[in-house]
Amino acid sequence: MHWRDILTIGLNHHLLYCDRSADPEAHCESLLRILADDRLEAVDLWIPDHPAVAEREIQACLESGKTIIYNVGSRPGKPSPVPASLDPAEQAYAIAFYLDELSRANAVHAAKIVTNSGPDNPARRTDALAALRVFYRQICAAVPPTTPVLIEPTDRDLSKRKLLGPSAETAAFCRDLQADGVPNLASMVDMGHVPLLGETLVQAFADSVPFIGHVHLGNCILRDQNHPMFGDKHVPWGTPGGEYGNEGIIEFFRQAFACGYLGSGGRPTVSFEMRPDPELGPERSLDRFFVEFEQAWQQFQQERCA
Repeated sequence: MHWRDILTIGLNHHLLYCDRSADPEAHCESLLRILADDRLEAVDLWIPDHPAVAEREIQACLESGKTIIYNVGSRPGKPSPVPASLDPAEQAYAIAFYLDELSRANAVHAAKIVTNSGPDNPARRTDALAALRVFYRQICAAVPPTTPVLIEPTDRDLSKRKLLGPSAETAAFCRDLQADGVPNLASMVDMGHVPLLGETLVQAFADSVPFIGHVHLGNCILRDQNHPMFGDKHVPWGTPGGEYGNEGIIEFFRQAFACGYLGSGGRPTVSFEMRPDPELGPERSLDRFFVEFEQAWQQFQQERCA
């Protein structure tokens, strides 16, 4: 068995080409290159609010045959949305911001939507979570009911400081809204976020099942707060001072199989979500990600057969 038999491999385009996001033409050129890469079956991406570029990117996505996973987040030149804001005007902006993004997600027939819960509100967290429920009801209704809208669990107190939050709380939030008539809301596991959440891969997968809709593969620097790439910066595997290298990738396979995300039928999506190695650049870094992934898979297979 090869890993391609049990998962759909993807790439987060805007992390590998993190220096191209602000320039629509550079964004388009690099995205078209990724969409033409036959090794990738899925792409995590977003499309700029730039009519001519958006038209080219949408057409390329539709012609690529790849699974498109649309990522909604902050955009150059625009105020960041606050989905759980208790200010009606601010939440209205967040909803309008997301609906605009989802218009492009729907145009590319996105298979999944990746979102985040926005800033934490420690003093009024209960109220903020209630506001977040209102937000997700509208967002989940804006895409086809078979399209999962995923909440990415993110740290509350170290780097990004988002409302959701621990993996278990994110899963419970999804469980409650699904039970209340929002069937297409789900969670996910982001490998690079897990240490920042104070969790292990064992805990993150166990706490998120059965609401895992996607996995991001990555790394982070946690232990050196003076490091320029400390926190949620998506450094590549094996970065000095980082949390994950070869053993971390093997542990991903262990836990994804243990919880049933992998190996239970179908080919669920798993995407590389890392910046390029500064010494390699984007394309050679992607080559390295594949080599490291393959090596870890072979070691995992040997471990299972031992």
